[in-house]
Amino acid sequence: MRTTTEPILTLLQGDPVGTPSAREPGSIVQTVLGPALIILGVLMLIIILMGRLRRRSRAGATSAIDPHERLEEIRQQAAARSVHDDGAADAIEATQRAVAHVDNRIVMLEHLIADADERIRRLQGLVDDGGPPALDDQTSPEPSPLQGRVYELADRGIDPLDIARQLDQQLGKVELILALRPR
Repeated sequence: MRTTTEPILTLLQGDPVGTPSAREPGSIVQTVLGPALIILGVLMLIIILMGRLRRRSRAGATSAIDPHERLEEIRQQAAARSVHDDGAADAIEATQRAVAHVDNRIVMLEHLIADADERIRRLQGLVDDGGPPALDDQTSPEPSPLQGRVYELADRGIDPLDIARQLDQQLGKVELILALRPR
């Protein structure tokens, strides 16, 4: 004979031999739990999406300002963009000018290098032929007015940088004149 507490005790101790276990395939727990979890997940997604939709609609309702105010706001944004666009255009223009300037300098340097190479070839030809004809010491050429002025200032003890400034000449030119000065 069974008492009324026997089914409860058997549930606490384990399943009786004749009842299906919750772990067995096809049990009520497995057949109900799977779809219940799926339905619960779908409901949670719907709740989350509805909350986001409400927040967006509230944000849209608060941004429903007067059309004149909205138009003024758009004009201010356009003006700010135009300032940025003008600055970018100025920067591009300045860059293009700088590139053109550098390109001009490169062309000028290429011409100077070609001229120097030609002079080197001519000098090399003179050296290979035995050199230029010797000059007599008595027939030294007269210095140009610039050379004479540079010699005069150098004889006074003025340094080449100050001479270049006084004569409005390049420092390299003044130094070259002094370096080639006959002794």
